[in-house]
Amino acid sequence: MAFTFANFSSRPFNAAVAGLRSGDPQGKRLREALKRAQLLGQKEAERKGPFTRMMQTLQDLYNDSMVFRTVCGPVAARVMGLPLELMVRFYTEEEARRANKMSFDELAQEALAVTAN
Repeated sequence: MAFTFANFSSRPFNAAVAGLRSGDPQGKRLREALKRAQLLGQKEAERKGPFTRMMQTLQDLYNDSMVFRTVCGPVAARVMGLPLELMVRFYTEEEARRANKMSFDELAQEALAVTAN
């Protein structure tokens, strides 16, 4: 609850997003980083925590319900502390299935390989 209140009132990720955008105007690296974070949240071991469940629920509602996106999207983005355009899923179902089968070390190695290119 405290995290939600802090995000809602101060938007802590806005400074980080602004900093990333200055070095990556198209947002390619930012989207890739968010995709990796979203895939980590999809792993069965991670889905059990209350914070992850809350964030996943808000993201699922935003992505799967046009009514929720229209009516509550800005509030959900504010609660998550993200700009509205970063609330979308950046991964495919196939990527989620594959990531769920991988270890955290394998996911980290894959992320490092992507950033090296």
